[in-house]
Amino acid sequence: MAIGAAVVAALAAIVNGALVVLNASGVVVTAISEETGLTAEEVESRTGGIEAIKTAIAESDEFDPLFTRAYAVLISGVLLLVFGLLMRKAATWARVMVTVAALATAGFSLLIATIPEDGTNLMVMLGWAGLAVGLVAIVATWVPANGRYAKAGR
Repeated sequence: MAIGAAVVAALAAIVNGALVVLNASGVVVTAISEETGLTAEEVESRTGGIEAIKTAIAESDEFDPLFTRAYAVLISGVLLLVFGLLMRKAATWARVMVTVAALATAGFSLLIATIPEDGTNLMVMLGWAGLAVGLVAIVATWVPANGRYAKAGR
């Protein structure tokens, strides 16, 4: 269960970060449309199109916090995925690393989830999912059964 929870939390974080990193202009259009009630097409036409939005993103410092949070949750999610998959034999070092990575993932996911005006509804939902499943991964990593499994595997 610990490995599964770690992988699910990691995937939620990776998708959440990748949404912004790979499609920043789409995230901005969606966030504006969700906030204003306009359709995405109306937002694009009023702002001058996707190219104008991409230029505004590149030239403005206003979106830096969004990108910082996206990279942070993406990196912590990748680390959680790697260490979660390495935890197959429940070694203590792997459980410690899963705990650290899950704490980082949960923290950055919470940050994204609690600032809904800076993202989309999907990002907020993935943030809450990453937080909840990340906490489950931490608890499941340290249940006594994992310790007994690790000792039996030696």
